[in-house]
Amino acid sequence: MPIPVRKWVTVLLIGVALVVVMHFATIKISPFVHSFFDLDREQNVPTWYSSALLLAVAISALVLATLRDATPRWSRGFWPTLALGYAWLSLDETAWLHEQIDGLLLIKWTWFYAPIALVFFVVIAYCLSGPDTKMLRRWVVGGLLVYALGGIGMELVNYLLIGLPRYLRHFQYAAEEGLEMLGTVMVLTGLLLRIDQLGHERSVALPKDSSPD
Repeated sequence: MPIPVRKWVTVLLIGVALVVVMHFATIKISPFVHSFFDLDREQNVPTWYSSALLLAVAISALVLATLRDATPRWSRGFWPTLALGYAWLSLDETAWLHEQIDGLLLIKWTWFYAPIALVFFVVIAYCLSGPDTKMLRRWVVGGLLVYALGGIGMELVNYLLIGLPRYLRHFQYAAEEGLEMLGTVMVLTGLLLRIDQLGHERSVALPKDSSPD
């Protein structure tokens, strides 16, 4: 049964747009209502939605591991590694792990995550550099770049430009979280397309019963 990838992605992107819109729409309603949609706070609707998207990527990668997808180089460890990375990001989103790093290491968490993210990106880009991974490479590598631009790039902007007016910070929060969620949806799109492709190939390869009764 084919996966309606386009419909799922459309729904997820609408969700991203709604999360960003609700951040701005609730600012002047009341601090209490805004706290449920504030992109700069934790344990609210945007955090839950972002964590769910990240977890969906981890689960999709595990599905590809069980399907024994041999497309990427080092395929035996590629999908489990990708799943583990996104499971960590999902946990980080809900458990404030990056905030704990700020307190434990006395440095901004972006300086700790940036080299790890770079290594993670280079390994994935290499594994998807084969001739048969054009579609995966476009979605996964592109999605990782967009996610990094939001998660690390916008945090560095906020760190380097301390003292921005409050109204400008709202746009920085929206750009940060919006790009993170958009990048995650892009990676998820690539994985779902790959799962759908493998399912189609396997259904075509199944032997047909040509002995009518």
